[in-house]
Amino acid sequence: MYTLVVAKDGSKLKPTVEGKPGPAGPTPGSTRTNGSNGKFDMSGTGVPPTQLAAMLSQQLRRPVIDKTNLTDSYDFELNWYADNTANALTPAGDLPPASDAAGPSIFTAVQEQLGLKLESTKGPVEVLVIESIRKPSEN
Repeated sequence: MYTLVVAKDGSKLKPTVEGKPGPAGPTPGSTRTNGSNGKFDMSGTGVPPTQLAAMLSQQLRRPVIDKTNLTDSYDFELNWYADNTANALTPAGDLPPASDAAGPSIFTAVQEQLGLKLESTKGPVEVLVIESIRKPSEN
């Protein structure tokens, strides 16, 4: 799993200004993610860090827990390029290296563009266990 924390240089998230449309539109809590040819764009308007963590979790296919201690809602834009290591940790348990594509990996983009950091960590995760499967009986 990953934890989302504020990077050492501080957050670069822009607090939402009421009545001013953000990058994802005028509705608070609105988000969008687009991707094509390995380039991804994610933006949000009026998004709390917990929702941002959930969005990153979907992209990384691993749980992301918000540990930023930020409580406001924010507007943001995030741009990154996919790389094949984005869903895996290195053998030492570190974050994968930055992508060699035409732009940053999601890990680098989160740190450089949002002032946040994704840290690899261990913790409890929800697991669904199926004990048995049977065909339904005929009626």
